[in-house]
Amino acid sequence: MKLQETYYEKGFFNVIREYDYLIRADEGEIKLILDTEDTTFIGNVNRSNNTNGTARIRAKGLKAWFQKHYRVMDVVEIEIVSPTLLKLKYPARN
Repeated sequence: MKLQETYYEKGFFNVIREYDYLIRADEGEIKLILDTEDTTFIGNVNRSNNTNGTARIRAKGLKAWFQKHYRVMDVVEIEIVSPTLLKLKYPARN
């Protein structure tokens, strides 16, 4: 996922249509594991914010995590473990 400025500043991200079918079909909780599994957030899937019905994922603490580890327009690697569990990877830096 490309970390858009709005995602970076507000602490959410939208799931692109290509992968949306892998995320829970209804609104509700989703667990986000942040790379090393020492940090997890319980987030929320919202399907009414986007006019096309794709998932928006928001979690308290996600904004700070994005801002600590990424820059705007960096690519965030996300592994979809299950419809209610995502793993976000730390960025590779040289």
